[in-house]
Amino acid sequence: MGRSTVHYADNETNNILKRLHNKLRPAGTPVERVEYIIELLLLRIFEAKLKQDGTFIPLRKLFEGENYRLLFSHLLSLTGDQVLSELNKNIFPFYASILTKARQVISGNMPTKMQDQLVLMEEVFANSNFTNNVKGGVIAEVIGLVNEIDEQWVLKTDLLGDAIESALSETGGTKDLGLYRTPDHIRKMLVEMVDPDFTDVIFDPACGTSGFLFNAYEYVIEKARKTRRFPPEHIANQFYRAGIGGIEYQGRIRKMAAVNMYIRGLNPHNIAQGDSLKMYDPSSDAGSKSVVIANPPFGAERDQPAYPNVWEEYSKESETTILFVKLMFDLLKQGGRCAVVVSEGFLTWGQNSACALRKLLLNEANLRACHQPSARCVCVEEWSRHQGRHTAGRSEIEF
Repeated sequence: MGRSTVHYADNETNNILKRLHNKLRPAGTPVERVEYIIELLLLRIFEAKLKQDGTFIPLRKLFEGENYRLLFSHLLSLTGDQVLSELNKNIFPFYASILTKARQVISGNMPTKMQDQLVLMEEVFANSNFTNNVKGGVIAEVIGLVNEIDEQWVLKTDLLGDAIESALSETGGTKDLGLYRTPDHIRKMLVEMVDPDFTDVIFDPACGTSGFLFNAYEYVIEKARKTRRFPPEHIANQFYRAGIGGIEYQGRIRKMAAVNMYIRGLNPHNIAQGDSLKMYDPSSDAGSKSVVIANPPFGAERDQPAYPNVWEEYSKESETTILFVKLMFDLLKQGGRCAVVVSEGFLTWGQNSACALRKLLLNEANLRACHQPSARCVCVEEWSRHQGRHTAGRSEIEF
C-alpha cells in the first residue's frame, strides 16, 4: 500500500503500536507480529462498535450468557496462558464463522457496514493461531497495551492501517515475505496512464497489500473532485462494492490487503487468495475487466506444471512473466487498458512463447510508450475488442 495513504492517528497511539512490536519481537518477523496485533485490534474494535454503533446492536444477542467470554474485554481478566488458550480454542474459531452466526440473529438484509466488518473478521481470523513463540507473560502485557488505546481512536479504523504500515516500514518487513513494494512514483505513473474512473472494473492479479489498487482508487476520487463530475449514486455504489479487486498468493499479505480495503470503505471480500494463473477461468473471466494493473512476480515458481487455461499452446512456459501478461491481456474487455511491470528482457527474450506474445501485443494492441528507469521494465498496454477480435485501441509500454 502507498506510504502516503496511511498516517498514525496520534503520538500516543503511535507509541503504543511501537511498544506492541517490541513486546512481540521475540515472537516472530515484523509481518508475523503485525498479524497478531491486527487480530487483537479487530477484537477491540468490534467490541467498541457493539457498545457505541447502533448498526451493531442486533449482534449483542450473540454474546449473551457465557458468550461474553468471546469479547476482548474478557481477556483482561485472564492470565497469559489462559489468554493464549482462550484465543486459539474459542475466540478465533468463533469469529472465523461469525457471518453465518450473525445471520441467525439478523432479520432481513444485513447492513453493508455490518457485513463488511464481519467479512473482514472472517478473512482475518480464518486459520488464526498464536504460536508457542508468544509467551503467556508477554501476551498478557500485549492485551493490556491494546486496551490502553483510547476508544475514540479504536473506532477510527485507520488504526488497522497504522499497524500494517508499522510492520512494512520496518527493515526486513517486506523481505521476510519476499514482498516487493513497487515505488510510489512508479505506481502513480502507471495509474495515470490507464486513467481509471468510476465506470471501470479495476483488477490486480498479483496485488500484494494492494498498493496499485489504492492508488487507482485515490486517482478516481481525486479526478472526480477536480472536475466536479461525480457519478450517480448507483454507479458510485457499484464501484465501491465491485469495482476494485485482486488476487494475492500469500495468506498473511492477503489479510493485510483485505484490511486496507475495509479501511477505505471498499469490499474486503474482493481480495481473493491463490494462484492467479490457476484460478483463471476463460469462460467467466475473459473480458471481465476494464483496467488491469500489476507488478507480477518475475521467475516465480509455479504451483502446477502447466496452465492450459491461460495459454494452451504454451501452457508449460516456465517464465511466469509471460503467462501473467497473457493472462492480463485476456482479462481485458473491449476498450480496456493495462499497465504492467515486467523484467528487462521481456522485449528481447527469444523463446517461442515470448515471440508469440510480443506479436500478439503488436498486432492486437496499440502500444504507446516504453520507459526503463532501472533494470525493470514497465509496460502499459491498452487495446479494444470488437466482435471477438482486437482492433486498434490505445496502448503503452514504459521502460
